[in-house]
Amino acid sequence: MSYVIPRRFSEFHELYNMMKARNIRFDNFPKKTIFSINSQAKLEKRKEILNEFLRFLLQKSECREIPEFFQFIEFEENQV
Repeated sequence: MSYVIPRRFSEFHELYNMMKARNIRFDNFPKKTIFSINSQAKLEKRKEILNEFLRFLLQKSECREIPEFFQFIEFEENQV
């Protein structure tokens, strides 16, 4: 089963910083870029890493106690 979480990279980056402040580290998070990414391959790689990031957080028991995390992954039925 898979889900779509429609978020911008800046929202993922904000979540990443919030988790980092709580000592939940994910070392492979993609760096911000000054210019937009125009390569499909680079976009797909970033998307893959962001998916890994979410899977990593879902596996961490301490994330289950962070309301902001659940707000981030919240979705509506029509978004599935």
